[in-house]
Amino acid sequence: TGETDDDADAIHLVFSTDCGGYQHWQAISSWYASLAAGHRGPVTRIASGCSAEQAAKIRAEFARIDKTGRLRLHAAPSTAIGGYKYSNKPGGLVHFLQHAPVDARFVA
Repeated sequence: TGETDDDADAIHLVFSTDCGGYQHWQAISSWYASLAAGHRGPVTRIASGCSAEQAAKIRAEFARIDKTGRLRLHAAPSTAIGGYKYSNKPGGLVHFLQHAPVDARFVA
């Protein structure tokens, strides 16, 4: 395919969640699906509204699952607007794009 090692982290996959347990196991499943698909770049779960303790637990679990450091957590503040919890997802992505160091050519 003409792919080089420099292309390995050209795409940074991100997905937005809340901090609930249901979306936690889905995040881990997404990590394994990305591996099965051959993705070699970073994968970041953007989790909105986590407490510092919740974020620390997630990071510790991600570190146990992935020794390479490619599975990442970006903890974003809750951005629910008017009690509409699903507004956390676009708000979390905006927070990630404004505050996270991204060195990939593409964020998908």
